[in-house]
Amino acid sequence: MILRTFVLWAIIVLKTIVAQQDPKVLVFSATNAFRHDSIPTAVAALEKAGEAHDVEIVNSENAADFNDNSLSRYDLVLFLMVTDTVADPILNTVQQQAFQDYLNKGGNFVGVHASSDCLHNATFYGAELGAYFLSHRTIGPATFLNNIEPMHPTVSMIPPNWTYSEEVSDPRSVGAKVVLTVKQPDGDPDASVEGTPHPIAWYQERGAGVASTAVVAGRSFYTSLGHLNSTWQDNIFIEHVMGGIIWTIAGNTTRAFNDNAQVGNPQTAATETMPPPGSGSLAPAATGSSVVSSSVTTTKTSASSRMIIVIAPYYVSFGAFLCVSLALAGL
Repeated sequence: MILRTFVLWAIIVLKTIVAQQDPKVLVFSATNAFRHDSIPTAVAALEKAGEAHDVEIVNSENAADFNDNSLSRYDLVLFLMVTDTVADPILNTVQQQAFQDYLNKGGNFVGVHASSDCLHNATFYGAELGAYFLSHRTIGPATFLNNIEPMHPTVSMIPPNWTYSEEVSDPRSVGAKVVLTVKQPDGDPDASVEGTPHPIAWYQERGAGVASTAVVAGRSFYTSLGHLNSTWQDNIFIEHVMGGIIWTIAGNTTRAFNDNAQVGNPQTAATETMPPPGSGSLAPAATGSSVVSSSVTTTKTSASSRMIIVIAPYYVSFGAFLCVSLALAGL
């Protein structure tokens, strides 16, 4: 009985120490125009990868989720192949404002593939995205080049020359830091618009979609890849997307790492060692830092859990003392 009492006491304390919620990502995949048949495959792949990386993935196609209360629960919003038309935007003006308000509070953004073909008249979205879709080429083998910033966490898993079949999109002028390009065919007529080298993926340390008065801004990442079902079954590509998610969340502007943040999973308060992209981790940057972090491990500790860690040994010791005293007393 005495031993059982002590074990239960220890379990309660240890559960308190490790109680946590993972960083939370809203994957929005609604469409009002062309719909990619790879969306279900993509969602399933993201859910599986999120589980491996300790990131909670929540998929929605309901534009009504773009309100202040709902968005405030997420550390990142990911637009997954969202499409619409100028006449029928996927978010109405009220929902667009809620989205920008979320960004103004430090919310993070990731765009994948056709997410550059929506909200065409939303200036803040275009700035946060980095570039709108212009056109695309015939699907076929393409060689993607990782030679600009090859160790950035969003592309560190990609070899210098990565060849596979995928749709190559042509973006308009990019207002962000390009990290992945594609080998352009000779005599490319759109090179002057796309930029040289031809951009495929890019990031922003401070997402440009925030209002000029915003004190804090989250990170932004976009990759134009992801058209085919087969792409979402490619481990390198999945790690590319997850690298973008993880790097973006690690900007330290949401509750994943910042107790004082205004948005993010409200129950993220824990101590946890998390491995790097490829085997699972988030590495927080210093608040306001523009330094890219590629740490192997990091400890995610909130102020409240740090206090628990400090006092937990005393509770365990007191529990042991109590049990021994009761045993000696014959109780």
